[in-house]
Amino acid sequence: MQRGPRRPDPASWLDAPDPVLAHVMAELDWYERSRDRSRRLYRVVEIGLVVTTSATVVAGALSAPAVATSLLAAASLLLTGLRQVFGSGERWTSTAVAWMELRQAVVRYRLLPEAERDGAAREALLARMEEIALAEVRAWAEFRRGEGAAEVSAR
Repeated sequence: MQRGPRRPDPASWLDAPDPVLAHVMAELDWYERSRDRSRRLYRVVEIGLVVTTSATVVAGALSAPAVATSLLAAASLLLTGLRQVFGSGERWTSTAVAWMELRQAVVRYRLLPEAERDGAAREALLARMEEIALAEVRAWAEFRRGEGAAEVSAR
């Protein structure tokens, strides 16, 4: 069983009337899916952390069996690890920024009269997409190398 809409063939943009716009739209779709997935993961992890850490304190105050308190604390530790490994909050932010920048570039391109969507306009749109993608990948790489670790642990 497949969830969500079926993804088009990655190379289907080659046959489109405006292949550059089709390619950029496919990238925009990827950023949107990534942004939404990261937002969901971030919320699940953060809510899970609030629930498990609160429940650990309550279990301790109620003199619950040590096993129950330990399991709650272990769940909190696991969620903290997921937060640091996946960096979903940082990923959500970076993909949201990239999505918005790319969306703005598409809007500017589409607002051009059809006659002005020439090779130079397509080249400018493609260059902007590449610039946005490179900046987002660099930011993610810096985060993964540990330069963003302080941001994650401060949350």
